[in-house]
Amino acid sequence: SAAKAASAATHSVVHASSGRIRSMYDSTVLPCTVPLTEIVVAALNQPQTGNMGGLIGADQLCQTQAAAAGYPQKFQAFLSTSVRSVKDMMPPGSVNLPVVNRNGDAMFSSWSLLTGGTNPKSSNVLYTFSGVQVDNNFCSDADGWTGSNVTGQSNGEDCGAWTSTGLTGTATEYDADEFLRVETGHACSVPLAVVCVSVP
Repeated sequence: SAAKAASAATHSVVHASSGRIRSMYDSTVLPCTVPLTEIVVAALNQPQTGNMGGLIGADQLCQTQAAAAGYPQKFQAFLSTSVRSVKDMMPPGSVNLPVVNRNGDAMFSSWSLLTGGTNPKSSNVLYTFSGVQVDNNFCSDADGWTGSNVTGQSNGEDCGAWTSTGLTGTATEYDADEFLRVETGHACSVPLAVVCVSVP
């Protein structure tokens, strides 16, 4: 009835653990906007060549795997081009939020620290969305695409804005717990790790 529907809407609650709306009268789960209180980083479940269909394709891979892993937040790829840099993925109001891995373990005290130009080492291990540690067994030397300099801005070497396997790109070393080491000259035909980041 209309009265019951109104009552159900009134008694819908947001579950803090999932960030989703669940009615007290049925099991329907509706997506909702989740305020960002921490920044989650997780790698795609498979290494990728430098051709990911551009930033749009890389972001879609991140969003699809994040949703499959149960994350309601928006995710984007930790990749720079001339259009969008890693450093600018967070608006000013979010740069001081802590960065954590998919298990909730602290990685960096803030986004500002990560992109501050010192290439700090992460405090804990990086995992894929499926829970696999990103190490030498995951991909070539646990390298990961970034297209970035040490401050998280584009350095111009990005596999043709992540659309080519015939060029070179800049990568980092995740097995060294470094997200913004600058290793240039990586062949874009070689699959490397790609990190995804929860964003507002």
